[in-house]
Amino acid sequence: QAPPPGEALYGLEHYPETKPHRCNDRLEDVIQSLFEGNPFLRVPPAYRMLRKCIASKPGEEPEEPYLFLDLPAPVRSKTPEKKAEKKKGWFS
Repeated sequence: QAPPPGEALYGLEHYPETKPHRCNDRLEDVIQSLFEGNPFLRVPPAYRMLRKCIASKPGEEPEEPYLFLDLPAPVRSKTPEKKAEKKKGWFS
């Protein structure tokens, strides 16, 4: 019996928690920029944002709005920063 489509290579039982990459929307923005006017003018800014997203750490993705997708700008969840406690040393 042949496996259902989409499960032929790996099977969902091996990867039950698959989810899209955190920069997937930025990649879609680059692909959309290929079809919006002159690609030599439209693609570089979208590609630059994709590179910033990929180079960033998880949770620190850029918050700039998408250039061609009709999606709201990504918002990073604000976590309260801990104040650095002054360490007691020899002369303090």
